Amino acid sequence: MSLQAVNFVHPPRPPRAGWVWLGLGIALLTGAAWLNERWADERTELERAQQAQAEALHARQLQSAKPIEPSASDRRLRKVQAELDRPWLRALGVVEAATKDPVYLLSVVFAKGSDGIRLDAEAPSFEEALAYAQRLQEGRRVISSASLVSHEQVVDASSGRNLVRFTVMAQWSER
Repeated sequence: MSLQAVNFVHPPRPPRAGWVWLGLGIALLTGAAWLNERWADERTELERAQQAQAEALHARQLQSAKPIEPSASDRRLRKVQAELDRPWLRALGVVEAATKDPVYLLSVVFAKGSDGIRLDAEAPSFEEALAYAQRLQEGRRVISSASLVSHEQVVDASSGRNLVRFTVMAQWSER
């Protein structure tokens, strides 16, 4: 048997392959730690984005579910817009077409917020007043009903002739 000398003062050197494996292991551990941290950051960022998207969707659902209360000025504007959208010119055209000599129109009043029209006029006879109400009713597409609601016999101060002053109430349709 051969004896080996053991030197306690100078320990034996590790092989070079050991140092290479040690360096390679440290590099791999460092790389693995870096990748783990990067992937954790990406997962956290992805979870935050999904959470923000879910909150935005929830907020939109709540907003669409809850009716928005219009302000006072919005309500006023809607009322004004409704009045502007009415067929004023068509109704006035029917009134103008029906008003023929010897009937003279004294006033036209559109009832606020309703479909009523009040027409005050004068004619030489009661028959002419009835004929005027009938002519108004012939404009069926715009004026749905017209009726003579009052009349009175008066004397014209300038000419001394007898006249009939009358009032016709009509309903207009918005078709």
